[in-house]
Amino acid sequence: MASGEPRAQDTDWVWSTVRNLAATDNCISSDTECAVQLELDRQTVKVNVRRSFCRRVVRPIAETVLQLKAERPSGIKFIGFCGSPGIGKTTLCELVRYVCNERLGAKIVDCLGIDEYYLTNMREMRGMPDTIDGTAFARDLNGLRNLERGETIRLPVYDRADSHQPL
Repeated sequence: MASGEPRAQDTDWVWSTVRNLAATDNCISSDTECAVQLELDRQTVKVNVRRSFCRRVVRPIAETVLQLKAERPSGIKFIGFCGSPGIGKTTLCELVRYVCNERLGAKIVDCLGIDEYYLTNMREMRGMPDTIDGTAFARDLNGLRNLERGETIRLPVYDRADSHQPL
C-alpha cells in the first residue's frame, strides 16, 4: 500500500481531516457538520461541511486523486470539476486539495479554476462559454503538464472579492 493511501478500516478519514481543520480554525464542530475556513480566491471563507458530503462526495474524489498519485508518482495529473456558476466547484476542489495534502503530508495537490480566465470585458455574463479565454487556459494547462521539477509558471488569479476581475 502506498504512503498516504487510505486503509480499508479508515472509512471516515476525510471527515476526521475536515474536523481537524475546523478545530485548528477554532470553528464549531458536531458529529454531523462542521464549519471550516478555506482560502478561496485570496479570501478566507467559512464553509459549513456535512459529514455525509465528505463521505459521498469528497472522499471518493480524494481517494481517486491518491490512487492516481500512487499509480503514477511522477508527472502532473488533472482532474476537472464542471457545473453551473456558484455551485461550489472551487469549494469542493479546495476541500479535496486540503484532505489529500494532509494525507500525503506535503503540498502535492493544488487547484486551478477557470474563473482566472474570464475575459475582462465579459464579466457581466460570467459562466457563459464565450466569457472565458480558452486559448490562455489551454496554454497554461499545457505549460503545467510540461513543467520539469523546480520550474515555475505564472498563472492568473481571479479576484472574487474586489471586482470579479482576473489579476
